Amino acid sequence: MPKQVDKVSPDHWALLNHVAGTWHEGHACSVRQLMSDSSYGSPATIHKRIHQLVALGLVTLEAQAADSRKRLVVPAKLAMTYFATVAKVLRKTAAR
Repeated sequence: MPKQVDKVSPDHWALLNHVAGTWHEGHACSVRQLMSDSSYGSPATIHKRIHQLVALGLVTLEAQAADSRKRLVVPAKLAMTYFATVAKVLRKTAAR
């Protein structure tokens, strides 16, 4: 896996897992929605973590056509590749 993955803390993983899980269910979280969930830290901490995940190439921020101030947090290709790799390993382990 890319070196970026080594730089992700458990708190960042929790946030990324939530973003990816929600996205997989067919929804996308807005920055504001994530910041309102205190289980991932204070709003300022969540905001900082989102931008760190963007800098690591694990998520992207997509502006909404109706309101460009509203940004959705979407798993980036690197995150999807990581999750696909983990799923493959889990399937192999379960098959043993």
